[in-house]
Amino acid sequence: MNKVDKLKRYTVNAFIAVIIVLFTIAGMPRLVRSHALLQDKIRPLLHYTGLWQAPWDLFAPEPDKTNIRVSAEVHYPDGSVFRWRSKDWHKESRWHRFRFFRQQEYYDNARRDVSQPAWPALARHLVQLAEEQHDSEHSPTHISLTRHWWTIPNPKLKFTRLANINEPMQSYQFYHQAFPGNTDAR
Repeated sequence: MNKVDKLKRYTVNAFIAVIIVLFTIAGMPRLVRSHALLQDKIRPLLHYTGLWQAPWDLFAPEPDKTNIRVSAEVHYPDGSVFRWRSKDWHKESRWHRFRFFRQQEYYDNARRDVSQPAWPALARHLVQLAEEQHDSEHSPTHISLTRHWWTIPNPKLKFTRLANINEPMQSYQFYHQAFPGNTDAR
């Protein structure tokens, strides 16, 4: 092996080691103040490179208390509509939730305002899905993406259950795209 090949291998290995160290620092719970400060320092680098995963607020002391769902409507000139919504994860098996956890996290993050640059790509993906599954000879006129969310009530508080807790309590259309060339686009 010549010197150039050794240098390339060393560089790749060093890069992998740095990524592993960064993920370890970012992924561990904040145990001491210096660790929290270090996490805050590396977050911009991970965010800029697309490697930041946001906090994993699954456990105490402050678990995530918001359930989310994303839906889409793809409209066609003949008046038909293809409707899609992200999975209802509490109905899935444990294995399925484990296996597709990152997919659910994608929808959870994609719906946020900070992820606005990702919305056109998500819309394109869902239009492609609609074209594969929807029986229409026309191209779609427009797509709308909506986020739905509800807060899980504190189990320590007594409350009267007035509605199904799995039904969205709030929703907001966060993205709309009309397709040029279709005269029926709104």
